Amino acid sequence: KELHVSIPREQFVVVTGLSGSGKSTLAFDILFAEGQRRFLDSMSTYARQFVEQMERPDLDVITGLPPTVAIEQRISRGGGKSTVATVTEVWHFLRLLFSKVGTQYSPDSGKPVEKQSVSAIVTRIRAEAKKQKRAIRVLAPLIKARKGFHDEVANWAGRQGFDTLLVDGEYQSVEGFERLARFKEHNIDVVIDEVDTKTSPEHAREIVEDALRIGKRTLRFFDAKNKILVMNTEMFDPESGRSFEELDPRLFSYNSPHGWCPLCRGYGTVEKRPSKSDDREAESQLDAELREEYRRSKSSEKVELIDCTECGGARINEVARFVRIGDLGIHDIACLPVDKARAVIETDFAFEKQDALIARDILPEITQRLKFMEEVGLGYLQLDRSATTLSGGESQRIRLAAQLGSNLRGVLYVLDEPTIGLHPRDNADLLDTLGSLRDKGNSLVVVEHDEETIRRADHLIDLGPGAGQFGGEVVWQGEPKNLFAGKATGQKKKSPTLQAHSNPIQHPMLGQRRKLPAKNSKDGWLRIKGATANNLKNIDVRIPIGRLTVVSGISGSGKSSFMRGVLKPAVDSKIKKTGAAKKKQARQKRQPKTWKT
Repeated sequence: KELHVSIPREQFVVVTGLSGSGKSTLAFDILFAEGQRRFLDSMSTYARQFVEQMERPDLDVITGLPPTVAIEQRISRGGGKSTVATVTEVWHFLRLLFSKVGTQYSPDSGKPVEKQSVSAIVTRIRAEAKKQKRAIRVLAPLIKARKGFHDEVANWAGRQGFDTLLVDGEYQSVEGFERLARFKEHNIDVVIDEVDTKTSPEHAREIVEDALRIGKRTLRFFDAKNKILVMNTEMFDPESGRSFEELDPRLFSYNSPHGWCPLCRGYGTVEKRPSKSDDREAESQLDAELREEYRRSKSSEKVELIDCTECGGARINEVARFVRIGDLGIHDIACLPVDKARAVIETDFAFEKQDALIARDILPEITQRLKFMEEVGLGYLQLDRSATTLSGGESQRIRLAAQLGSNLRGVLYVLDEPTIGLHPRDNADLLDTLGSLRDKGNSLVVVEHDEETIRRADHLIDLGPGAGQFGGEVVWQGEPKNLFAGKATGQKKKSPTLQAHSNPIQHPMLGQRRKLPAKNSKDGWLRIKGATANNLKNIDVRIPIGRLTVVSGISGSGKSSFMRGVLKPAVDSKIKKTGAAKKKQARQKRQPKTWKT
């Protein structure tokens, strides 16, 4: 209703009032929406076509509005591959660390890889040519899983005197090379030359040296089974004769075919009774991945999943699992709780010389994010825990920890009742986190009813005096302590918040609770035995039937796991069986009786 309001910047501001008084309208439909709209307006016309355009809010003028970020109270489901580590970006920095200072071990021998001479590679290729009785095309990798037109690669190859490229598994001539699809990942190798039984050792060596120089110490060729073999001068297992490519962060990504386990495709789980997949009909690797994500989301409640038999739930492929820092692989870190992972990284990850210089800037990014998660009370979460199994409170604080780790300054954070569903202990942790965001130079506007949050705020805006058509006005604003101090006079009289806290409403049934059924009653209790969903430790529970029962505990203690993962599926299954039995009895009654003579 023609609202005029001044909101202090770089402070913790709470907007409160009755439900329907206009809190979310002010915070999200005006502040957040206008901030987002202005940010999008600053982008190019080309960039704006890829994002949803927001309408200008119904207002006359708004000034001093910084960039806005909304953190809503909802369970962040994300994709099937989202984990605690990926949501907080810890995984991204772990991938970078292992790719830069990790040591590749051979999955065949279990020993660290060694350097390999050029002569050994030449001997291997000549032996392969003799074995296959045909010429071996020696390839040098140029582009690995990069998007773009890549016509400049063909132009370079032509200038160097090469005439053939291997593009996404197919040979193409350099002359007349057509631009590739810009937004698809491509792999391009250049054909250096051919080696056959008639090629002299000296010429074969020249070919290999050129391939290693262009491919940055790596070359490739097809074996007798038409499978790509990699040869590398730095990464070689002398026992098995197997070479490995240079370490790359994508090797540890379970969202990429370069890193994910080929059996579970990075999900860490497989169906106990596999169903037929339609990957053959997919037009591309991305299309196949989208089909798999859709199929899993539709069948998650109906299909029994078990840990992947190939990777054991690690999500990444064999080569990535055999990259170690000390005695630990990246998947060993992922299976640790946040607090233990931080302790291991701070004490066991000690580097020297060049490795120490590389890790100097990466390690603080990891430990800082882990510390932020501990500060918001999430030190018990495993880094590889799926985001789909997090409770609402855990999900909310995960996003807050991610924002703390982003180190943004001068941002307006808009939060929608972040304390909903939180235990009082978790409430204090959450408020401390919000205070940390403010202390970094950010502004906070929080829609909230919680008394503790209101009292911790720097500035309070109380909307009302009623809801719907009776709301939409600022009935009081200022420091919270001034609202609760002294008598309710002047504007304070209109504040529904002050009235609710000064004269709490008495529950009409207080002291008149119904008695519980006898403990040994067969029909009075719903009994659950041996519940083990998520973090539930084989618990036995009794719930009185016909009574209001409250399940409480700190966030992450297993409340939602018990309700959604145990109680509801069990009740649904019981109802389904009972319904099926009744239908069977009804059919039997309808069937005519037959008499034997």
